[in-house]
Amino acid sequence: MLTKKQRKKKRLPTHEVSKVQYEVVTDYRACKEQARGTVYTNNIPVYIIGADKGNGTPKLVLVGTKVITDHEFVNEFKGKLNKDSMVKIMKLIDTNPIETDNDELQF
Repeated sequence: MLTKKQRKKKRLPTHEVSKVQYEVVTDYRACKEQARGTVYTNNIPVYIIGADKGNGTPKLVLVGTKVITDHEFVNEFKGKLNKDSMVKIMKLIDTNPIETDNDELQF
């Protein structure tokens, strides 16, 4: 499931990414339960996908991740990707892990 959004995250890759981005939910169970109006969990992870405007043809880039609420997912995520597009996105997610800023405990 996905929705089109403008760039709102502050932490973006250093290369130029298109302003049109897609938020993709890959949780199969949440996608299936969405039609009922309730989802099994309160928080759903979302992958933010954009297009790199580098040299030549644009290519898909994993911009970041975020977490949305179940209400946000049920009410706002209405679109669906075709199988080929979803395969591309799953390969992108698998090969490009997001770098996270981990805090360190200091006492």
